[in-house]
Formats: sequence, structure tokens, C-alpha cells
Amino acid sequence: EWGYVTLVWAVKLVTDDVNVLLVLCAALTVYPVFWAVRRASSAPVLSIFLYITFASYLFAFNGIRQAIAASLILLAETFRRSHPAAWIALYVVASLFHVSAVLILVAILIARWQSSRPLRFLAIVCGGGVVVAGLLAVPSIAAALSSLNPRYGDYLESSVGAGGGTAMVLGVHVVLAGFLAFIVRKAPHRAELEGAGTLAEIASARARDSELSGRDWIAIYILSCGALIGALSNLVAGRFEPYFGIFVILAVPPVLAGSRHPHAKGFAIAIALASVAYFVVHATSYNQLIPYSTFWGN
Repeated sequence: EWGYVTLVWAVKLVTDDVNVLLVLCAALTVYPVFWAVRRASSAPVLSIFLYITFASYLFAFNGIRQAIAASLILLAETFRRSHPAAWIALYVVASLFHVSAVLILVAILIARWQSSRPLRFLAIVCGGGVVVAGLLAVPSIAAALSSLNPRYGDYLESSVGAGGGTAMVLGVHVVLAGFLAFIVRKAPHRAELEGAGTLAEIASARARDSELSGRDWIAIYILSCGALIGALSNLVAGRFEPYFGIFVILAVPPVLAGSRHPHAKGFAIAIALASVAYFVVHATSYNQLIPYSTFWGN
């Protein structure tokens, strides 16, 4: 992807210090996330906490180009209705760092379309993940992915699936996505509460409510479950999970904030504690994470 190549070239014109490149990549990864949280999260501190503990931040240590693309897509989705031009522009920039952003756009459009019934969509996605696992073995599908990036063809040459670590991550995502979908499923649409109105007004009210209640974010987050199910058959499917998993930071806050469940605070504490445990396991034994080195380390 020539966007990243151009960035490297521009840095080399100024300096050969690789740390300059890493700082720029870190900025391109983190600042779009902060901006998205500021625009769309009802609990910014919780969102940043989940960004770290659900390992989206950790992923950027190794998957630099894809992490940049995922952050830009997260930010883009906060502009979708308010500033369509910015939404499109951010997707274009994301595709310059990782061309798979084009496929992610299609998947997210489908998720938003199905966001009104999150539990049903979770079932569909999980079933679709099984289908995707089978499709990845079809030569024509492999050829199509290879046309996006030759490395995808190399991934598909092996039929090796992911191991127990991915199964663990999948279990966490399915449980949390199911919980969020269950809590939000009976939340009334604003259009239903406001009463009569024109069809256009009702449609607009439902769209606003979908974002405010977290339905859209939940639907996008649910897609991570399908990617991980596919990864159990072939590792290439798991490459798409970071694009969707990062939306957990926008999906959780509005559900907890808007829930009238008597144990809502208990749910928040449980999610926080579970996410810390998830972070520890992920950081120590998953995805071959390359840790930071300090000035005092060996």
C-alpha cells in the first residue's frame, strides 16, 4: 500500500532514525481513536480504558499499517451522517495504508443496515463466520483476495486455522456482544416514544436513536465474532477482526449509560474487571506481541 510507503519515503528524506517513523505511526493510530471517542462516546474515560484493555492498542505494536487503517475507519464512522465527505475521505486514506479497508466498508454498511435487531444479527454473523471459513478454501475467493494484496494469497495457501488463543478471544467477544445485544434489544426507539410523524421524520429519529443507544456500534462490533470464527479454519479471516473489535469502545458506554437495569453499575464493574484479565492474558500469551524495550532493559 503506497500510502505507508510514501510515509516511509517522506521520513527518510528528513532522517534515518526509525523512531521518527514509529512516533508518526503512533500518532496516526492513537489520535484518530481519541478524536472518535470525543465525538461519539458518552463515557470517554471508559472508552479509552477499553481501548487499552481490549487490546486494540496492543495490536498497534505489531500490526502498524492495519492499526492505522482501523483507527481511521473508527473515526470515519463517527462522521457518516454529519459529514459524509469526511467519512469518504477517511476511508480513502485508510485504504492507502491497508487496502482491506474497502472490504470493511462493505461489511460495516451491512452491519448498520441490520443494527435494529442486534441479537438476530449476532446469530447471522456467527453462522456467516462458518460459511466464510468454507469459502476461504475456494480458489476463486483466494484469487480475489490475492488481487487486493499478494500476501493474502500466501495466507490462503495454508489451511492452518487459529489455535486456543483465538478461541478464547472469540469466546470473550461473543459473550460481550451477546450481553450488549440482549440489554439493548428492548430499548424503545425514539420515534416510538415521540409518537406520530411523517415517515421521513420517523426514519431520521430511528437513525439518531440507533447511534445514541449504541445499536450501530454493537452491530459493527458483532462482525468481530464472524471474523474470529472464520479464523478457526484459516488464519486469514482473523486479519479482519481488529477493524471490528475496536468498536467495542463505542458500543459499551451508551448501553451501560442508557440501561435502566437495576444492576447496571454491577455490569460496568464486571466488564471492567473482565477486561483487565483479558488484557493480561492477551499481552502475555497471544498474538506474539513484541513488548516495549526501555532504556534500562536488556
